[in-house]
Amino acid sequence: PLHSDDVASNCAKQFGIPNMTEWCPPTLQDIGQLANYYKQITLEEAYVNGWGFPNAIYIDGLDWDGTIRTGTQLLNGRKRDTDHNTDAYAYADTMVAWNVQVACGDSTGGTCGDLKTTLETRRAKHPVARWDDHAYGRQASWP
Repeated sequence: PLHSDDVASNCAKQFGIPNMTEWCPPTLQDIGQLANYYKQITLEEAYVNGWGFPNAIYIDGLDWDGTIRTGTQLLNGRKRDTDHNTDAYAYADTMVAWNVQVACGDSTGGTCGDLKTTLETRRAKHPVARWDDHAYGRQASWP
């Protein structure tokens, strides 16, 4: 059977995420949100450290307010029994903030200052969030 314990555990193993041993993401949306959970980490590191971004970034599913869903509730509303159903990362604001930083440099006055303040305030609404939810593949300290 497609949903036997052996099939699910073998599928989970293919993702290579420690302690995710029984859940096999059943939809592409589940896989996308799981990927977003880990992508938020590298995007934030690149932004905070001033490394910049590549010319193309592939993101799986934008959520409201320009965020990417990192939690376990699917964008279509399918809920899961977790504490982080609708967690999201400020993807669009991070991309715009980086471009403002490149354009404005160290300037903190006028329009540049206003934009930087606004974008950092918006980013603070949806910061990187890491937690342990082994059942759904979220690990606070991995990778």
